[in-house]
Amino acid sequence: SFSDKENVSAYNELALSLNKEFNDIFKNCTMTGAAHDQLHNYLLPHKEIMEGLRSSELKICEASFTDLEQHLRQYFEYFE
Repeated sequence: SFSDKENVSAYNELALSLNKEFNDIFKNCTMTGAAHDQLHNYLLPHKEIMEGLRSSELKICEASFTDLEQHLRQYFEYFE
């Protein structure tokens, strides 16, 4: 639902929100075994993407947002 794609501050706010959720997932993770490993394998690239969303340059924010959308589409490659 992110729509303010011309506003660096909006990307920065999105990064803050995503980072909170990211940290909550890791903090509250109770999974074990292969499912746990797959979750972490899937989530780790988000950290780098979120760094790009924190940029002060619009082009970097836009590219990171595109990367995030592509990565989210890959969810079903990791999970059923």
